[in-house]
Amino acid sequence: MKVTSTKNTRKFKAFRKEKGQCIDCGQPHQTGHLRCQACLDIQAAYARQKRQSKL
Repeated sequence: MKVTSTKNTRKFKAFRKEKGQCIDCGQPHQTGHLRCQACLDIQAAYARQKRQSKL
């Protein structure tokens, strides 16, 4: 597996954060978080799946 730098990703997400956009998809968000509701749902489903696979 090739290890890549996250410097550009961090800059890109910081830029979106300053603009008030979702840091994942770039859509305007109304949740008060860094991610829009759709991305929060995707992240929650992924975390739930990872927790269940560890049991």
